[in-house]
Amino acid sequence: MMLELFLVGLSFLVYALALRGKFLFSDGDGSGITQPSLRAAWIHMRRMTHLSYWLNVKLFGKSSTSLHVGNVFLHAVNSILVLHIGMMLDMPYPAAQLAAIAYAVHPLPVSAVAYISGRAMLLSTSFMLGAILAALSGHWWAIVPLYALAVLSKEDAAILPLTLGLILLVCGQWQGWIVLLLPAPLAFYRRYGQNYARYLMNLNYAGNLPIGGHGELLPVREYRKALFTESVLRFPQWFFGANLNPDPDFKAVPSSRIVRAAVVLVVVLLIAAAVNHPLVWVALILIVVSPWLVYFAVQMPDMFENRTYFSVAGMALLWGLFFTALPFGALTSAIATVAVLASFAIRTAHYAGCWDNELDLWTFAMNAGSEKKARVLFNMGRAYTTRQDHEQAEYYLRQGLLRNPGSAIGWGNLAKVYADTGKDVDATRCLVEAVTRCPEFGQAWAALAMHQEKMGEASLALAAYQKAVSLGSDEYYVWHRLGVLYFQGEWMTEAHQAFKRCVELRPLDPVFEYDYAMACVAIGERDEGMAHLDHVPASMFLRLMKMQVGVEK
Repeated sequence: MMLELFLVGLSFLVYALALRGKFLFSDGDGSGITQPSLRAAWIHMRRMTHLSYWLNVKLFGKSSTSLHVGNVFLHAVNSILVLHIGMMLDMPYPAAQLAAIAYAVHPLPVSAVAYISGRAMLLSTSFMLGAILAALSGHWWAIVPLYALAVLSKEDAAILPLTLGLILLVCGQWQGWIVLLLPAPLAFYRRYGQNYARYLMNLNYAGNLPIGGHGELLPVREYRKALFTESVLRFPQWFFGANLNPDPDFKAVPSSRIVRAAVVLVVVLLIAAAVNHPLVWVALILIVVSPWLVYFAVQMPDMFENRTYFSVAGMALLWGLFFTALPFGALTSAIATVAVLASFAIRTAHYAGCWDNELDLWTFAMNAGSEKKARVLFNMGRAYTTRQDHEQAEYYLRQGLLRNPGSAIGWGNLAKVYADTGKDVDATRCLVEAVTRCPEFGQAWAALAMHQEKMGEASLALAAYQKAVSLGSDEYYVWHRLGVLYFQGEWMTEAHQAFKRCVELRPLDPVFEYDYAMACVAIGERDEGMAHLDHVPASMFLRLMKMQVGVEK
């Protein structure tokens, strides 16, 4: 029990600076996390993750600090699970204990632990490691519920049956083949992943998608090749915790790199066969097989570093075995072990402190030698845009586009900088580049339409709004502007449909209610229109009528 408490304290010590972190990236402004209803959390696809947010807020409040505390606690729980898995694998003393400590302080999981939205990976890993521990302990009844909870935390867990089955087989538990019969809804999640890719593209998250040279999604086969090579060739960096942000720039990989990765994998397998210890095979399954299965089967285009969080369990087990096998005297081996773990802890604490805000995070990535990565430059530009430092934002975005001119997200972000500084012509030019590079970038089409409308190009704006809607853009302002252009062009039926959707998205807004009422009257639905006019204050009604008369004149 003392060691478990030590692991909890150690986790909070190394991640102390992360507790001050704000809401970043997918966290948005935090409202989607801090104001969930129990019903909304339950119907969400990742319902266990959102239920944990709901419980976190109910117990400890809405601050980002309380949510960070929850993440660090889950990481500590996972290190305890690694401890008990190591003990079940009969690791020589004190290998299991050292493996758990290595897991707690390893630098690789920082992006999952210090990022509030990384909780999905933390929680699914907790249930997956729990299922592995239950299987190794002979508690077969617990596998199915833990598997279900893992899948409902994050869809990556769909690969647990195959991963767990392989682990049981290499451990000599031949009944492990039964685990392979567990329902693994890979086909469902694969389709979900492909739809999720389009969703992210429309919502301006294309920087984290596998983008090809001209801004398009990579073909599935190229995506798998990229995953295979990165999983194998980046392993030394990940193992020694030398890479803060191991998210690879996915692109078509040359055959020579694939061959090199295959050779490295064969050498690793030969070494594992020579050692012939179940622990080594378990670690390799966790490190290499699991993340590869996630991409191969589920095809979820999400941040790669979150995928590696589950794999760190395998790395920690190898570190524990390595520490106990050092060919030195007891004192020298102890000093070497403490030195490695201390270096891990110091780097983890430093990395965690960089997650305070976006600018600090990407500035650190730049200083760590990632300045040649277009993705880092784009994110630097976005961070400066958030701070309204448009000069610096333009500089970094232009530098990123010099390295990757095919990035639709880069052109879109540069357009926002120009729009914020009143350079509408330049913004329009950048948005045209964005939709040319990536025709499925729905948000760029909507932004382009707004600029074209502002410049008086109504026909082009109408076509761009229609394109945005056809790509799944469902924002109220897109429907409203589309309705206005339809109304001005006297396409009343189309205007009525657009305004109706706008009112559904933003009910009781007096401007939208008025426009919808006018469209209803125009197509002969007078009663419906009068009902919606009841939501418009008299003073605003007169003002809107005057504006409409002015437009008609």
